[in-house]
Amino acid sequence: MYTHTVQVETKDGVNSYTLYLNYKRIKNVIFRVKEGEPNAFLVSLPFGTRLSELERLFLKSYPRLLKLEAKQKRVPFNEFTYVFGQKVLVKDLKSTFNLKDDVTDLTAFYAAFKPHLLAFLKTEVDFYRAKMKIGVPYIVRLRKMKTRWATNSRHTLTLTFNDKLIHFHPDIIKALVVHELGHHYIRGHGPDFYHYLESIFPNYKYFDKLLKEHHYEGHH
Repeated sequence: MYTHTVQVETKDGVNSYTLYLNYKRIKNVIFRVKEGEPNAFLVSLPFGTRLSELERLFLKSYPRLLKLEAKQKRVPFNEFTYVFGQKVLVKDLKSTFNLKDDVTDLTAFYAAFKPHLLAFLKTEVDFYRAKMKIGVPYIVRLRKMKTRWATNSRHTLTLTFNDKLIHFHPDIIKALVVHELGHHYIRGHGPDFYHYLESIFPNYKYFDKLLKEHHYEGHH
């Protein structure tokens, strides 16, 4: 993957942005926020696109990209990150968790910690499935998800969770497990649904709020 730096003059000075370029057989240039790195964007662009044209499109899209960046809840992964709600120095991840290799970016991080998160989720799903008297087993999967924390497919009895959950305190993850299993009985998100969740997991709404606001440590 190639990189290109773009300088943008603003009223507060010059901002520098790193663009990670991925040339594809497509017609249009697509910008996406790069997680874990400030002032950085992933760019999919057609083969043969001139850098001058790329810069022109970036400057044209700059106001929109700033709004997109502001909405993006960035997972911290510079000097430190979070693992199950605990703040850990990135340089210490390998030794602290007995990993095979050093972890240098979020993609490698999620791959390295997938077994840890998946094992935790399977244990909690089984525990709360029994507590909620759900008599059928659920398949538990992990994948990268852009807009959701988890989904429940009652047709295939599959729960799919966002791999970013590895950053959150266990109680926050447990609340999400209860939420998804709650859909085994109730489809929507009405008052009855949340009343049921609170009966299974007291303070559910508090932990749900922490998840939505990215309070990894389990408190404000």
